[in-house]
Amino acid sequence: MRLCVCQNEKIANLIMDVIDLDKSAEFKDGISNRLQYLVLMHSAGSADRTSLEKRTKKANIGLLDFDQVTSQGNKQKPMPYILPSADDTYILTYTSGTTGNPKGVIHTMNMKMAIIRDCLCALQYLSPIGKNDVYFSFLPYAHCLEQANMAIITYIGGRTGFIGSDPNHMMRDIVILKPTILSIVSRSLTKLYMTYYPVVKKKLDDNDKL
Repeated sequence: MRLCVCQNEKIANLIMDVIDLDKSAEFKDGISNRLQYLVLMHSAGSADRTSLEKRTKKANIGLLDFDQVTSQGNKQKPMPYILPSADDTYILTYTSGTTGNPKGVIHTMNMKMAIIRDCLCALQYLSPIGKNDVYFSFLPYAHCLEQANMAIITYIGGRTGFIGSDPNHMMRDIVILKPTILSIVSRSLTKLYMTYYPVVKKKLDDNDKL
C-alpha cells in the first residue's frame, strides 16, 4: 500500500495542489503509480474536507481517516515478529541540508545504532547523564539528530519536555522546563542571537548612559 499521512485537510490539499500544478503525463502517471491513499490524522469535517474528497476522487486517490486505518488493521491477522538484521532499512530520515538541499536519507539498523551509540558516548564523556536529566525537544521529529536524542533520553530513563505550539516562545518554554540537556543547531542559535542581542545591547547602552 502506497500512502501519505497528513496532519489535516489543509496539508492534504497542498499535496493535491502540487499534483494539479504539474499537468505532464509523466507526472500524472507517476502519482497514480506511487500514491494510492491520503490518510488524515485529524479531520475537521469542514469545507476543506468536501473539497479534498472531490479532488482525491478525481485523481483516483483514496481518502482515509486515521481511525479507519487502525480499524482495518485490527481486522487483519497479526504478522509474525521478525527481528531485523543490521542491513535492514530502519527509516527514511530527514536532514535539513545545512551544506546543501534538504533531503531524505536511508538509514539502516546498523547506522541508527551507531549514531545512538556515538552520541551517547560523547555525552557520557562530557558529563555523565542519567534518569534525573531533562531533555528539551524542539527539533523536527523527522530529523536524524532529534531521533538519536529521543532514543538516548528514553534509553537512560530521563524525561523529555516538548516545545509549545509557538516556536517564538522557545525561551519561555526553556525557563519553565529547566532542561539539563539541550541539543541545538546553528540556525536556532542564529535566531536566538538576532532576537535577544538587540535587547541586551539596548540595556547595556542605557546603563552606560546612566
